Amino acid sequence: LTGQLRVSLRRTRVDFPTSPEDQDLVGYLVRFWARPLSRGTLRAEWSYDEDRGGTLTRTLEQAVVGFDWQIRQLTLRAEARLTDDTVGQSKRERNLVQLTARRDF
Repeated sequence: LTGQLRVSLRRTRVDFPTSPEDQDLVGYLVRFWARPLSRGTLRAEWSYDEDRGGTLTRTLEQAVVGFDWQIRQLTLRAEARLTDDTVGQSKRERNLVQLTARRDF
């Protein structure tokens, strides 16, 4: 079993002198991948961003899980992605499930 875990934190501050819409963003990221099978790769990622610099607080949270499997020239990929985006009192949720088959010639 081969794999890697990555944890990161970021912070961005931008002050616009003539506007109340500044940026004060804090972001977190956790990313993991592993090869449980000889030709397969498992991926998982979670991220969270929060911006409190403007007149409305904005948050963005994403979670992704995926699996890639390669058989000779054929690559199969499955991925599920969940996204929650909030600005003030408004919230948007997006869900995506994607299956892809690709053959290299």
